[in-house]
Amino acid sequence: VGGAEKQLVMLAKEMHLLKHQVFVYALRGDGALIEALENAGILVFKGLLRSERHLSSFLRGLLDLAKVIIKIRPNVLNAFLPLSSLLAAVLGKILLVKYIVISKRGLGKHQDINKKWQYLDKISNYFSHAVTVNSKSVKQDLIKRDRISKSKITCIYNGIDLKKFHTNPEKILKARKDLGLHPQEYAWINIGNFVHHKGHQDLVKAFNRIHKQFDVKLFLVGRDRGTMNSIRGLISHLREDHRIKVLGFQKNVHEILIAMDGYVGSSHTEGFSNAILEGMAANLKIVATDVGGNSEALMSGKYGKIITPNSVQSLTSAMEYTMKDDTLTETRERAKTFSKENMASEYLKLYLEGTS
Repeated sequence: VGGAEKQLVMLAKEMHLLKHQVFVYALRGDGALIEALENAGILVFKGLLRSERHLSSFLRGLLDLAKVIIKIRPNVLNAFLPLSSLLAAVLGKILLVKYIVISKRGLGKHQDINKKWQYLDKISNYFSHAVTVNSKSVKQDLIKRDRISKSKITCIYNGIDLKKFHTNPEKILKARKDLGLHPQEYAWINIGNFVHHKGHQDLVKAFNRIHKQFDVKLFLVGRDRGTMNSIRGLISHLREDHRIKVLGFQKNVHEILIAMDGYVGSSHTEGFSNAILEGMAANLKIVATDVGGNSEALMSGKYGKIITPNSVQSLTSAMEYTMKDDTLTETRERAKTFSKENMASEYLKLYLEGTS
């Protein structure tokens, strides 16, 4: 489950609470967040696409999506992620949907991996009425790659549920005790699926270089997407098993975040980091690489330390500096800008303008 899916669910639930009729079409018919949508009273259509590489499966999925669009006749069709955006934009245009929106959640690195998307994304852009992005850096990347008109793009930042992070000293103490942290220990956390571009290797090496004067631990949270075993091996090789804890996927990350002192983001590439927003919502001190929308979230360093990506030494220095800095920065105040309510309000404004 990625950030795009979580944002979609959050948006759908907020629109539902505002008494708008909301339907969600899950292209592949599965996903961990379908249950959350259904529990919120939102009707989910489970798509039939199993593999876009097999023509029969692709056509079956395409036909099913067309049938659903014809059945519900939406005023607004908003798609997330490249393949969904392509199918929704083309079918929406053919079936005369009044307003088609595609949402770009990250830099166009998928075009570098698979060249066909350089052309397919342009088709999605052409048939849509509006394109949303979640950071200025994604907007600039989109304009550069796809030559899309600025007037078609709306920047709507990711949203977070601030209420989850309301806490008190007793809850914090319990959360720290559950993680084996004593009061004097400084606790860092990194949240991100275990893939190369999240920079876990840089982070583990950087943490290993932190001066031994610091009583500190690092917690790594995320699903394994191919690199978890190698990271565990590196931790053991550096003899850091007692200080670096791989927690894997955690359903209630906010309950871990409140026990932390700092959040460190080591990504080599990023669209707009939900994890950094959640770190600020928990009022943590932030260190993050200067990629994607990180600098925007932290207001160019006002609310955290911005560092060069792919640099082990920069990570080490920034973490040491932050641990020595007694300045109390209210990152929670900055996080209020990114409430789920603000995010939903911006989308609703776009939808109403597009259908009026």
